[in-house]
Amino acid sequence: MWTEMHQIFDHIRRDGNVRVVVLYGNGKCFTGGLDLRENVLGQLLERDVDAARRGMMFRELIERFQAAISSLEVCERPVIGVSHGYVIGLGIDILSAVDIRYTSQDARFSIREAAIGLAADIGTLQRLPKAVGNDSLARELALTARDFDAAEAKELGFVSKVFPSQQEALRTYHTTSVQEES
Repeated sequence: MWTEMHQIFDHIRRDGNVRVVVLYGNGKCFTGGLDLRENVLGQLLERDVDAARRGMMFRELIERFQAAISSLEVCERPVIGVSHGYVIGLGIDILSAVDIRYTSQDARFSIREAAIGLAADIGTLQRLPKAVGNDSLARELALTARDFDAAEAKELGFVSKVFPSQQEALRTYHTTSVQEES
């Protein structure tokens, strides 16, 4: 999925008919198209892979994730992200890279990587301080892995609008995207 995402955004960049891109979650959980048995991540979990090879494979996986998320940031069309429910880890990476962020009031956000001993290395640490305008706050969220709700995300400047439901947020993105075309 991650290689395809980069290719899709490269195509969007060249397609004069595309005016705006909208990303939104649909369902309870986003797996990112990762089938743990048939990809690099699955190979990382195999016991008979030596540590050096595992490190190289992990680096390859991270670089693919970074390229995919960066394709959102450098897209020459406006990219709108609409979130709801739990937005954890990679969801924060994705939202940090888009131009406009909407959410529903049921959303809960967290840079969860620190809770399991990892650095948020797909782009959150670079993009979130710019998005919220507060480096200290971005570091606090990244180092504590604490949850914050939609109201706090709005207060921090991470999202521009909070809506009562996902459906309302999606209706609004349509209005925004039509305005973008004008």
